[in-house]
Amino acid sequence: MYSLYYILIFDLCSGKSIRNTTAEFLATQTYIGNLQAYKKTLDKNAPTDDIDKKIAQLQANLGKFVNFSDSGKPVYIELIPKVAKSPQHIVILADKGTGSSAEYFLFIVRLPDYPVDNIGIQPDLYLDSSVKDWVEFALKYVEE
Repeated sequence: MYSLYYILIFDLCSGKSIRNTTAEFLATQTYIGNLQAYKKTLDKNAPTDDIDKKIAQLQANLGKFVNFSDSGKPVYIELIPKVAKSPQHIVILADKGTGSSAEYFLFIVRLPDYPVDNIGIQPDLYLDSSVKDWVEFALKYVEE
């Protein structure tokens, strides 16, 4: 699955290595049932190979923790190849609706240069409620 995350991460972390942590899920009949129920809500033409693989893995490991990552390990190092040319300026807008995935993305691209312990991920530029159009503001900021 490729998303904007993968496009940006190659530009922002070109030539670096990223330490990723994975998650483990407790294999329970409830979790399996929820995945099966979710699968039934999908369009009949939607691919379900990943869901089927997870269900089979959970069924084979009831009562145990299961790691769905490709590596199967709790931590893995991802080497980002060096790209020929990266953008000089990138603006990432985050507000109160920004979820944990976006925060993790910021964590990856900012560390180790900026500590987050006890203060969270601090913005380079704080936009308060007086800024009505964040995108317009960001574009002007980058252009100046």
